[in-house]
Amino acid sequence: MTGTVTDAPRDVDRRRTLGRRGRAWGLVGCGVALAAPAALLVVRLTGLDAGTPLAMPMVLFPYSTVLGVLVLGVMVAVPALRSRWAVAVVGALVVAHVALLAPRFVPERQQVPADSVELRVASINAGGGGADPRALVELVRTERIDVLAVEQMPSGGVDALDKAGLGTLMPYQELHPEYDSSIYSRHPLSHVDTTHVDTAWPQTTAEVAVGGHRVQFVAVHTYYPLGDAKRWTRDMAALTSVARRSGPDAVFLGDFNASLDHTPMRRLLAAGLTDTHAELGRGWARTWPVGHALVPPLIQLDHVLHGPGLMGVSVGERTVPGTDHRAVVAVLALLPEKGPTPGRNAAGAAAAGTPSPSRSRLLGIVVPCPPVPAAWPLPSSSCSRHAGGPTSGSSELRQTKDRRDLHDLTRSLPWANETLLVPDAVRHETDAMAWANAGSFKVTFRKGPQVGGHGPMIEYAMHRKEEDGSEPVDVVSCGATKIVTCTDLGHGLRQVVTHDTDSSDQHSPCTRMREAS
Repeated sequence: MTGTVTDAPRDVDRRRTLGRRGRAWGLVGCGVALAAPAALLVVRLTGLDAGTPLAMPMVLFPYSTVLGVLVLGVMVAVPALRSRWAVAVVGALVVAHVALLAPRFVPERQQVPADSVELRVASINAGGGGADPRALVELVRTERIDVLAVEQMPSGGVDALDKAGLGTLMPYQELHPEYDSSIYSRHPLSHVDTTHVDTAWPQTTAEVAVGGHRVQFVAVHTYYPLGDAKRWTRDMAALTSVARRSGPDAVFLGDFNASLDHTPMRRLLAAGLTDTHAELGRGWARTWPVGHALVPPLIQLDHVLHGPGLMGVSVGERTVPGTDHRAVVAVLALLPEKGPTPGRNAAGAAAAGTPSPSRSRLLGIVVPCPPVPAAWPLPSSSCSRHAGGPTSGSSELRQTKDRRDLHDLTRSLPWANETLLVPDAVRHETDAMAWANAGSFKVTFRKGPQVGGHGPMIEYAMHRKEEDGSEPVDVVSCGATKIVTCTDLGHGLRQVVTHDTDSSDQHSPCTRMREAS
């Protein structure tokens, strides 16, 4: 009996010791679990992920918040872990995380104006051409997409999309598979180009005229931080510079290889852009990876960002077989103008000598190789795709790798032409352009190797005559003094080829063409 009385305090002490050890180990375990949330919070607040390998774990910031909430719940629920100072520290950590994440889960309470025009846009990383072309075309059809940005689509994928019928749904295209991104549209494209900033590869840009607005689109695909975090950061910084120069009606969409927690992405948004997912309270959309049986989509790398002239109406993700990215589909409302705004005033641009998109548009010239017309002034044994568009006020002729039929690009005009050729010999970037309006199509370029304002200019034009038989305004007529050929093709269509040996003549066709650019 004496032994029983003596052993009792020892059992109590043993239990107390085990309790203290268990509490200590429990707090240590909680501390280890909270190391990642604490470290990521420091990185998030200091911007240490920009240009460093810390960009990779930064995509897990929302998950670290969830981990912090779970640890806090365990500490409150388990009496042995209910230390005031520990709970206070963990609570502060969780509150800081939630404060940073909460805004993207709260939709902005804005009413879409009743008279606003909606624009349906989508973006997809095609996974190097692996995306199922029929599924992608079906997505465009069912979602009634107006503008589509496609990243990582090689030439073979472009051809597959065309065969699947995308060219019928979206006849206006600025294709750059040799770089990376391309833009497809139901509406005419103008000011087609690629960016001239410090990115790993050029980003494709174009403007679409809708509802009195000129919306600038940038199809984005940046370098990935796992490969080179500094290169990725420079890409994002370059896009930020483009965003600062863009007007209110701008849309940047594509694969940014960045989440909303990355410092370079936040800097891009601070340049005047809004993430459509965050705007609508969809703060935890996941677009990558897709197609893995055991790994669901975890993070959002694909975004639709827009300027203050637009408002998000809806946004969602769609799965297209064959690619590891989900497509992002968004409906944007074009807000009514409150006054003259740079980038919107097409009338002012026309008055300054630049045609309004409603009257004319610069086209990418996609050329087939049919028999060369006898009247063509330059020999041509082969043809390649060329794209024309203004850059910083000048016209430009850029080579690409694709071949397509010119008829596909001019099907919206009231006439069709399947014999117009641009010879491969025409390679001078500042000496060729194409222009079209409702009744004419013109190409102007310099003959021979001379550049820099020397050598004769050649204009190739096709146009309809007016109903009264007169020549259209601003279109060279068959009465011009330097006609090479003037052929009546029937159906009111004429083919005109002119030479101009002095481009300084203010009344010459080529001078007017340059003013039209």
